Amino acid sequence: APEHVFPAALEDVLAAYRWLVDYLNREHPRGNGSARDPNCDDGTDETTIRIAVGGESAGGGLAAELCQRLLDETKRCGNVAGVLPLPVAQLLVYPMLDDRTCIQTDDMASRHHHRRHLVWNIVSNRYAWKCYLGPDFDPGDDVIPEYAAAARRVDVTDLPPAFVICGELDLFREESERFAERLKTEGNVDAEYVEVEGGFHLFLTLDAIMEVYFGRREGEICGDCWRKLAVFANRYLH
Repeated sequence: APEHVFPAALEDVLAAYRWLVDYLNREHPRGNGSARDPNCDDGTDETTIRIAVGGESAGGGLAAELCQRLLDETKRCGNVAGVLPLPVAQLLVYPMLDDRTCIQTDDMASRHHHRRHLVWNIVSNRYAWKCYLGPDFDPGDDVIPEYAAAARRVDVTDLPPAFVICGELDLFREESERFAERLKTEGNVDAEYVEVEGGFHLFLTLDAIMEVYFGRREGEICGDCWRKLAVFANRYLH
């Protein structure tokens, strides 16, 4: 985006996921080599291919959108040949989930510490969502394309378990926490939300800023975040 608007990015992610499933089936066959839904209790668990998907920022939003699209395709077509298996977990790191965050008023932005948003603020967010959605839609419109914003989904049941992490000072903090809470309370999905005190957008990858901001605690904070993510992922990958 903006050269290739929604659903181009999601289609790319779907193509990459399909390639990975095909590769694992071809190069590492188990049983009859089929990729099956790990939630299907049919006694063939040893043949199951388990894949967790995840991403940071917009990548986290795309990972969540992918899970929603794959779930709906599974429900429409059933567990038949050619239907991609649902990921066993979604690992969302300060994910970009909700375009409606863009329509905060200036007063709301002030209450939500707009001036403290390092790296990514409301202005950046509005521009990014507009580029992503394209000329026919604006962030916060009553209706936008299906799967364009993961937080817009009404029915969150049956989605994969989710690990969601966000910083205290991140613009995406509220939408991340709200999404994880909805998965738990409305969808009965295993969802874990971790909030990092003093964390800002991309704090896990912008080492230079982290070192200035947190000093010697940088490695400890980042290491603890990645360990928690790994523990959650391994719960479903093994």
